[in-house]
Amino acid sequence: MMASLRAVMGRISKSNVTYTITVSNTGRPGKGLTAEYVTVTLPLLRGRDPEEVTTIVEATTGGGYTGIHRDPITNTNAAEFEVPKLGPQEKRTFTITLSGIGANSGIPRGTVKWERPRLGSGGTDLIAISTPLGR
Repeated sequence: MMASLRAVMGRISKSNVTYTITVSNTGRPGKGLTAEYVTVTLPLLRGRDPEEVTTIVEATTGGGYTGIHRDPITNTNAAEFEVPKLGPQEKRTFTITLSGIGANSGIPRGTVKWERPRLGSGGTDLIAISTPLGR
């Protein structure tokens, strides 16, 4: 599977910012692989102290939201979404509404990980994605 992740800043209200997140399998139909057990991780911006919460998830749409978890790669809190299967040329779109002082700063990066198909070494694959920062 070749993956892509796109985060676009959308609606901005008085205290909330809604982002649209699209994850897609860019594999070729009939030749590409179907990814299974896909996890999309979106680290949230933090303050100087890694434990300081500057961004709060107010709402999500699109299903698959599993909550806020500690991301071991960035050592920050991260919003996670799970997708059971994503075939070639399929995509899933989510929205996430954030509040707090870090809400309009954007989502600085993300990762897409899938459990199957496994790599030749038997390990799982993880792709780091850069996303555009907020305005």
